[in-house]
Amino acid sequence: MKIERVDLLQAHGGWQVLSFLKLTASDGQAGWSEFSEGFTPGLTAVIRAQAQGLVGRDPREIPALMYELNARARPSAGGVNAQAAAAIENALLDLKARALGVPVYELFGGAVRKRIPVYASHTGMYRMRNPDLFRAAGAFVPRRMEDMATLGAEVAARGVGALKTNLLSFAADGTPRVHMPGFARGSAPDPALNATRALADDAAALVEQLRAGGGAGMGVMLDLNFNFKPEGVRRLAAALDPLGLEWLEVDGIDPPTLAALRASISTPIASLEAVYGRAGLLPYLEARAVDVAIIDPMWNGLGESVRMAMLADAFNVNVASHLFSGGLATAMAAHFCAVVPNLRIMEVDLDRVPWHDSLFQGKVEIREGCAVVPEGPGWGVVPDEEGMRLHP
Repeated sequence: MKIERVDLLQAHGGWQVLSFLKLTASDGQAGWSEFSEGFTPGLTAVIRAQAQGLVGRDPREIPALMYELNARARPSAGGVNAQAAAAIENALLDLKARALGVPVYELFGGAVRKRIPVYASHTGMYRMRNPDLFRAAGAFVPRRMEDMATLGAEVAARGVGALKTNLLSFAADGTPRVHMPGFARGSAPDPALNATRALADDAAALVEQLRAGGGAGMGVMLDLNFNFKPEGVRRLAAALDPLGLEWLEVDGIDPPTLAALRASISTPIASLEAVYGRAGLLPYLEARAVDVAIIDPMWNGLGESVRMAMLADAFNVNVASHLFSGGLATAMAAHFCAVVPNLRIMEVDLDRVPWHDSLFQGKVEIREGCAVVPEGPGWGVVPDEEGMRLHP
């Protein structure tokens, strides 16, 4: 078996472009992975350049191929190069598993679990940013803080017992506000990343409304992303600690400072979704900086993601998956969550564009608050090329 062809395909995912790598072997079998250019423009070109060097090679020799890819990128490791290598590794894993007729999780010794507890992510944010799209699909779009209770109730009605949202609020006229200065988004992003009393009040009100709708047992997480410095996180935590969050998620803080922050508040800290590899993860574990380590198999590759989880387990830290993309990325995350023993929970998106499922053959089913790992060969989910042509 040799790699004969490299194809990169895209589909319209509503608020994002869904991107895929397809490696076709000499026997006609193909391996797929999903990647995202949302934070890494130019990633497609890097994947193409890296993957073309594998044409003519045996796709089953994954460790040797990945060593070569990573070795060539050592002077510029991480970032775009890491995500490109991850996309290639994930496609190789799918191809090898399909050649063997087994799910990807069998390549890692088998599944610890095949039903994975999930939380609904980005609750409200996609709807507030794309109101016309969701209203046209018949979905409820919030226009005031009290409306967030309706979204909490929707999550509970689907049998999911936990949700996460971002720092959302509303102007007096109903205009939605998504606080993301750390991504330079908004009318006047402030590089100082300060937290005000009003933001703390909004955060507390948001959590209270989501729980009011979801019920007293609804687990709630709040994702602060890269939008605050440690002082600001402490200010928000002072308002949120009494509310019993599952975790407060924060990124972009160095290990000693994050450890001090964790020690100063009672709400658990989740972080590290943007950390690459074991070398990036280790300083945070040594500093005892997090309660939950968030790992992205789309950005790190499933092999390195599993090794990162094993490293976290040595420090008695559980892990959660990171996800913000499409149906194939969801399946990749499900296989990660299936094989790591120290799993906290899996991130999923319940809000999708109406045509999302037509872009894939197979899907990760959500049943009774759990994701069911696909049993088909490979990831168990394959992009539908005809569906993608209908939604370019």
